[in-house]
Amino acid sequence: ENTHLKSSEKIKKLIVFVSIAVGICTNIGKHHHKKVKKIRIKKHGYKSNSFFRKGLDILREGFRNINQGFIKIWDEFLNKFTRWIQIQLFHYQYVTKIIG
Repeated sequence: ENTHLKSSEKIKKLIVFVSIAVGICTNIGKHHHKKVKKIRIKKHGYKSNSFFRKGLDILREGFRNINQGFIKIWDEFLNKFTRWIQIQLFHYQYVTKIIG
């Protein structure tokens, strides 16, 4: 409702892009948790930040203060992401050809 979009196609595109952004932030947060520094666990047993929040913070800080390390990590991530998209497209085209 707050988007003021009337076209269902535009709403679908907005949902797709928001979903991709959430996935990117979550994956970056998980990668940072596993490889760089664990997210601190509070006394009640829950993490201080979610994977999404950690990934969003890393991306914001990285784009705010761009350095060679961030560029290298971002480039590696984008390469993996585009390779995954290509695999998905090939898979679904192949399935469509078999079924259709």
